Amino acid sequence: MKKPAVGSIGLSEASLDFVKQYIGNEESDVLDYVPFPTITSAFIFFFSLGYELEEIRQESSTSNIARGFNFEIFEELVVEDALSMKKSLGATISGYAEGGIAYIQNQMKKGNSLESFIKGKFGE
Repeated sequence: MKKPAVGSIGLSEASLDFVKQYIGNEESDVLDYVPFPTITSAFIFFFSLGYELEEIRQESSTSNIARGFNFEIFEELVVEDALSMKKSLGATISGYAEGGIAYIQNQMKKGNSLESFIKGKFGE
């Protein structure tokens, strides 16, 4: 089977700003709920959500967040999608993460929160 290019992992600036709100650090006192210790863990969550919901968005990525991200664990999941869309693995993985972010943002517009979504899906 032909393999797509590896590419790079990233998020659009708007998505990265959204995600950063939920990363635990010294400045995270803005929100009461910060479920992710790192950008990489948040990225994996949003990728997983987008993948599960088959939500993929192809935003232009302006920030490379590949530090600590292992492509190989997701390659098998997205290789066929990457080939059919003629995108790199990184662009496909990033597209699913963007899709997960867009889904949560749409839920928030309906009055739901990330906290209620996570607790509803995974329990406390």
